[in-house]
Amino acid sequence: MSTQITLARPYAKAIFRQAKQAGKVDLWSEWLAYLELLIGHADMQSFIQSPKYSKQEVTDVLTGFLDGQVDSEAKNLVALLTDNKRLQIIPDIKQLYDQFKAAEEGSVSVHVTVPYALQDQEQKAIESALKAALDKSVELESDIDPSIIGGVIIRAGDQVIDGSVLGNLNRLEKIL
Repeated sequence: MSTQITLARPYAKAIFRQAKQAGKVDLWSEWLAYLELLIGHADMQSFIQSPKYSKQEVTDVLTGFLDGQVDSEAKNLVALLTDNKRLQIIPDIKQLYDQFKAAEEGSVSVHVTVPYALQDQEQKAIESALKAALDKSVELESDIDPSIIGGVIIRAGDQVIDGSVLGNLNRLEKIL
């Protein structure tokens, strides 16, 4: 997945820069969500990956679905991604675009992995500590993974803080 993020980053940066200049930041967010939904459909995936269809046929079908939903800029993006065989990175482009948008707005989306369900006071304590550390408002999303045994894994954009017991054991194993 990190390879896809690396491939998606220049596209997301360019789209965000263009959207910001044109005053279409929220609109592009909606368009990328629509594109992600469109290419994520199982039938569309089968069509896109089929060797029976040329790049132009794939582009024509996708832009046909986009008529009335997006403008020519988004259609050009689809054509470019199809031509470069990069349609599969649209979800990553959207994820990065949303991160750029949040950073511009002074907030950050943080994903927290914990071994058990967080209580309200624990969640507020984590949010407060992250807000102070990142100097931004924090949108916290959490999931439960008992395999980390204890502690927490925090992902904020490209930053990862692994304070889990499992992570510490793995680091200790490498040292030994």
